[in-house]
Amino acid sequence: MNLLFVTQSYAADSTILGVTADWVHALARRCRSVQVIAQQAGRRLSNAPANVIVHSLGKERGDSRQRQLGRLFATLRHVLFAAPPAERVTAIFVHMVPRYAALAAPLAKLRRVPLVLWYTQGGVSRDLEIAHRLVDRVVSASRRSYPLDADRLVVVGHGIDTDRYAPLPSLQRHDDGPLLLSVGRLSPAKDHETTIEALAVLHAQAGTAAPPLLRICGAPLYPSDEIYAERLRGRVSELGLERAVQFAGNVPYAAMPAEYRRAAVCLHTSRTGSLDKAALEPLSCGVPVVTSNPAVQHELAAWGERLSFPAGDAARLAARVQGVLAWTEGERAAAAAAMRQLVVQRHSLEQWADRVVALLGTLGG
Repeated sequence: MNLLFVTQSYAADSTILGVTADWVHALARRCRSVQVIAQQAGRRLSNAPANVIVHSLGKERGDSRQRQLGRLFATLRHVLFAAPPAERVTAIFVHMVPRYAALAAPLAKLRRVPLVLWYTQGGVSRDLEIAHRLVDRVVSASRRSYPLDADRLVVVGHGIDTDRYAPLPSLQRHDDGPLLLSVGRLSPAKDHETTIEALAVLHAQAGTAAPPLLRICGAPLYPSDEIYAERLRGRVSELGLERAVQFAGNVPYAAMPAEYRRAAVCLHTSRTGSLDKAALEPLSCGVPVVTSNPAVQHELAAWGERLSFPAGDAARLAARVQGVLAWTEGERAAAAAAMRQLVVQRHSLEQWADRVVALLGTLGG
């Protein structure tokens, strides 16, 4: 199979899309070649397989959207029609951008090349509605991660590199209080207010024990997010939690496993409705996740209410965190092993790549 992988970013240091390099390389181990069309790309990665070829649309150079679009069509025509027969693309995988899938569809159909879209978000856009009708299949992490009808959906798991996201031999202790971690863009959809309010409850109930600390990894992306971030900082100040809350900003993808391993508990308050890798990555590291997200709660059904709380309920979140912090060493070790095994069995990178390639093969790739 000669695969074309279309994405927004191909760069190992990307804070949000660093995972795409892992996915490309896993697919490259199963394909004759993988050509990547990325809206922006960094320098060639040192660990990139030799059969990976990258075409940038030029966003990192400041090229206009019109110029990027022209380069997209030129590259599609080349890899589908003009390249030597042995090098022509025989399957297309589009990552998270329905518009790219819709734009590629006419050429893919003309060439009779299967076209698959990866999508994991709760919202429905006009671009997604169009792409849904044009692609051969949609792949996603879970049924709850795709908002449209399941007629073209294939669930393949989330592609978590369980070697990268692996536990440490023992939990790192913090003399100044247990560390709570929240990961996600500073956006209302991530509901960081609830984590901050829950921390205030925990501090009020701490008594003589060292109260928890909260580290938030993520940064604003849009102008509206900047306003939201200021509101969060203002609330932290109102509650007198300046010394207990750290806004870490965007953390490089390579540094995220260490962030998870330092945490006693991860707080997951995302309201997107989709299965979030920011919940699966800590689980792969053996770190408990307390969540209000129904898709993640479904994955953690074996733990019942111990790891779940209603969205926006800071008091219930605080109670769940207290419960996890009270686990014995034996209870924590057993839970860590079971949580990691859940991710390995359902969402590992290698199984994800096997499923994607198998699907493309059945479609004629």
